[in-house]
Amino acid sequence: MVKTATKTAKPSPRNGNVLPLGNHPGNTGGKKGRSGRKPLEITIAAQHAVTDHDLIGMAVRIAMKASRDSDRLAAIRFLVERGWGQSAQVVEHTGEVLNVHEHRQAFESRMDRLTSRLGAAALPEWPE
Repeated sequence: MVKTATKTAKPSPRNGNVLPLGNHPGNTGGKKGRSGRKPLEITIAAQHAVTDHDLIGMAVRIAMKASRDSDRLAAIRFLVERGWGQSAQVVEHTGEVLNVHEHRQAFESRMDRLTSRLGAAALPEWPE
């Protein structure tokens, strides 16, 4: 009798769902080329196939002649971001502002004490 993923499945200790083991469609096992990242060759081929001039010309045609407003807006947004860059992202900080120098001095002091206990050879040299 051959074991299958269904026959060897075991319930999860957390929620009781059955988790199939071994070779099954949802388990790629980390095989090369199946990690979700496209191969570098595809990226390079795509970059060589489409030049900036082609992209901008296509975006201009879409911005001028597309029948849907959403298509025209997307093309205009693409052109604006290519010409002037993306707008700055606003980040609001609501926490405490720390004095980095004080924390660095405290860290270096702790590392010096540790070095004196373990010996200088035990730790790498810190860059200045």
